[in-house]
Amino acid sequence: MYFADSTGENLVTEEREISVKNSETVAFAILQELMEGPKGKQLIGMIPSGTKINAVDVKNGVCYVDLSAEFIDKHIGGSTKE
Repeated sequence: MYFADSTGENLVTEEREISVKNSETVAFAILQELMEGPKGKQLIGMIPSGTKINAVDVKNGVCYVDLSAEFIDKHIGGSTKE
């Protein structure tokens, strides 16, 4: 996983083991884990709280993600944070 550093200017890796439930896809499990945010105290999650996964689909090696409006409405702003 990649999360922002304390300044919000750089990305930092945070390794995780992800369990995939029988009823979900690997892509969904990864996205859900990313949305939970960092476990490290010095890192910042960049997906706003309240954001929900509407759909996740992988076609021809491309992952298409449909998130709820909170992803845009509650974004903390700025092109760097995008």
